[in-house]
Amino acid sequence: MAAAITLFIVLSLVVFIVQLGAAALRQTGLPNAMSRFQALSAFTGTGFTTSAAEAVVNNSSRRHIVSILMIVGNVGLVSILSTVVVSLTHAGREGDFWDQAGWHLVVLVLIWVLALNPRADRLIYNAIGALLRRTAFFEERGPHVLLQLPGGTGVYSVTAPEGAADTVGDRVPEGVQALGLRRQDGTYVDRPGGKETVSAFDELILYGPDRVLSKL
Repeated sequence: MAAAITLFIVLSLVVFIVQLGAAALRQTGLPNAMSRFQALSAFTGTGFTTSAAEAVVNNSSRRHIVSILMIVGNVGLVSILSTVVVSLTHAGREGDFWDQAGWHLVVLVLIWVLALNPRADRLIYNAIGALLRRTAFFEERGPHVLLQLPGGTGVYSVTAPEGAADTVGDRVPEGVQALGLRRQDGTYVDRPGGKETVSAFDELILYGPDRVLSKL
């Protein structure tokens, strides 16, 4: 039972750290799905693809976040494996072994449910975002390339600066299309109209010429 509690604590920390890293990456302008994948990839040391890796290494804040996740990930994975191995090898009788295995399974299910809880994810994202915005952790927020297209066009992520209180029409230049608006509370507006309000740290997904979007 003690081993199961230890495993629960270790796994809870692991899930929290990965969600923390994903929330931090989202604050730099990465989409939700990509930030989760990159955080998990960095923590486990696997899974980087070329285009996704470029989106990370080209930004100093993202490199910092990923480096921390990679270092902490090595310690976390070793702790999990050692806890499981020690608890199972010290189960003297066959019944004790299956009891320990059963507790470990229960722990894994609980952690899995918590990891997929959207309310928990939103709470962590908002809390981490508020904390990081009050530090000097991030470099100046600029446009981030999400998709490079032929013909000198692309899809960019642009985060509204602190104190912003205007509309999509005010922030989107002529010749650029607003594909989406991700607000700080996690809600997403598909193809927002020109009168849609934009608040501080909201993320606009824009499509248009590179020469225009790169200067936003």
